[in-house]
Amino acid sequence: MGISGWNVAGLTPVVLRGNGRDNLLDRSAWTFSTGFSFNEKFNYCAASFGENFGIPFYPSETAGPRSLMPTINASPPGWLEGNVVRITDPKHIWHDPANATLYIIMRTNTNGSGYAAVLKAVEQRDGGIALQVVTAPSGKLLSFIPFPGGSLKFFITYDTLTHLYWMASSIITDSMCKLSATPQGRYNLPSNQRNILGLYYSSNCIDWVQASVISKGETEYHARNYPSFVISGQDIFLVARSGDCFAKNGQYTNLITFHIIKDFRSLVI
Repeated sequence: MGISGWNVAGLTPVVLRGNGRDNLLDRSAWTFSTGFSFNEKFNYCAASFGENFGIPFYPSETAGPRSLMPTINASPPGWLEGNVVRITDPKHIWHDPANATLYIIMRTNTNGSGYAAVLKAVEQRDGGIALQVVTAPSGKLLSFIPFPGGSLKFFITYDTLTHLYWMASSIITDSMCKLSATPQGRYNLPSNQRNILGLYYSSNCIDWVQASVISKGETEYHARNYPSFVISGQDIFLVARSGDCFAKNGQYTNLITFHIIKDFRSLVI
């Protein structure tokens, strides 16, 4: 099905595996996972989709954006920008003792905030990689998980010293404002607040603790979002897509900012 506009409903996540001894510039050196797009797996037009969770939060169409106000549109629900994690804790219900399973936690467009999507990538006996929906112990599909800042791009990495997952994401404090009261400089829906960036940690990728505020812009134009970082010794080095008063809005920005979080492990409570 063709989708106009922001086509996150039609994206298929892909996990690639390569051997470091091979020429990784050669496409044939890589194994590509097989999977499905969001709209191939989930019928978000069905009456039961997202019932009791308010997903999608604002009404949307199946093949393109729905205009809510002259400057605000609601796109079909979907996923994008994934983070691949391995569950290393043998006590975790998602742990795979065969070490053949990875999990993909993805930014998710629900037209609201507070949720991400999750899939698992399972290595097959023939060496292929298959994407599968995660199932809760009850047998229910676990398509969405509560997630701080899950409506915007986030970044996760694992720290072998603390045995914790560390994550940087947008702190959203104002997703419930009326469409007509959306602050100047915020792009599109109220949940697209991008001017506060936070640091979190988790032992299981589900239950997150906020460790600190990395940076806060003075206005909606002063975005601090779309982070990426590395751990270097005792510190985190992070870059963010940022803006100042010359930015068009919180989405279309004009800066890249660099942030150092010193002695980040001391933030664990």
